[in-house]
Amino acid sequence: MPGYMAEPGGCHGRAGVSNADDLEKQLAAGMRKVLQWSARPPTVLVPFGTARIGDCMVAPFFNANTPADIDFVRSVVAGAAP
Repeated sequence: MPGYMAEPGGCHGRAGVSNADDLEKQLAAGMRKVLQWSARPPTVLVPFGTARIGDCMVAPFFNANTPADIDFVRSVVAGAAP
């Protein structure tokens, strides 16, 4: 099963359970970078554009990590983009 990564804006991946043995083997060998592991075949790059929500363009994989991020999400959902 191929994995996928979203661009731009970081790495968003998916890997099937069938990749677990390989991942475990690579971790045991010292690999620590997900991009290095996922760059090996079979990987499919999938571009994800921004989405318009009201008057705001929002990244498809927006991470809400701070109170300000949560406020931003609430304002977008409420239709009052900052």
